Amino acid sequence: LKNDLEKLCLIDAGLAFNSPYPLLFQPGRDVDLILSFDFTDRKKDSNDPFKTLLKAEDWARKHEIKFPKINVDNYKGINVQELYIFEDENDPECPIIMHFVLVNKDFRTYKKPGVKRNESEKEFANFTVYDDQKTFHCTNFQYSEENFNRLSQLSEFIVLNNIVQIKDCIIRSIQNKQKRTHTGRQRHISSPV
Repeated sequence: LKNDLEKLCLIDAGLAFNSPYPLLFQPGRDVDLILSFDFTDRKKDSNDPFKTLLKAEDWARKHEIKFPKINVDNYKGINVQELYIFEDENDPECPIIMHFVLVNKDFRTYKKPGVKRNESEKEFANFTVYDDQKTFHCTNFQYSEENFNRLSQLSEFIVLNNIVQIKDCIIRSIQNKQKRTHTGRQRHISSPV
């Protein structure tokens, strides 16, 4: 970059799509399992966390790329979860998508999966992410140390709290790959052997 510019305009590509799915599905990548960490602003913690995923599904359909059906009707009226798993159980060529959502649910009560917080630790974990549109808004680039620690520990907790599901999906994606070797999935010429 030139250092003599009076103004510098940066554009976050996430404003248009906010997810790297087009990069994942480049020819030859043969993606089997996607861990999608969607921390897209939802305006309220209770709002559905599927906006970006539905855009990705639409993009995949337009480009004739296998993508599991994102049936959001299955989750109407249900509180936002930390993890949603989408897969096409009838198509071993279709990737499994693990959609992690930034939601402060179990973190309020547990500092680690299965380890309850004591009274002095509860205040630290008692916060909303999107209901407070100032503190954790995507245009806020400066967090206090406490708020940075809250978000990073919440993110880590969500992964650890769903480690069993992650391992299960890894196993299913391996099984899908083994099924494909018997049926002969068409691989792109640039795909590694």
